Amino acid sequence: RRTGKKTMPSQPPTGMSTSTMIQQQLTKVASGFTSLSNSPPELHKAYLLKFLDSYAYFSFSLVFTLFLSDDFGMSDIQAGTIYGAWGALITIFGLFTGTVIDN
Repeated sequence: RRTGKKTMPSQPPTGMSTSTMIQQQLTKVASGFTSLSNSPPELHKAYLLKFLDSYAYFSFSLVFTLFLSDDFGMSDIQAGTIYGAWGALITIFGLFTGTVIDN
């Protein structure tokens, strides 16, 4: 039975060094990538496009409020409000176009 408390271990398990624990985690991540080696090339292209799309989105998100503050002289609150509206519009656009495309 779970108590609902989530605790993060502050120390690695007894007898295991931190570097060993990190190495095990990296091995798990690497095995996930190597499992894609037998997949069709179209899947690799789809993942590459998804990576580039995410990179562009988050790069824009990082720079957008700074641009509004520095170049347009907006306060952080004003820039954040416009950024929030932009994010909401992107979400609504994605939901709308997804519905249209699926039908």
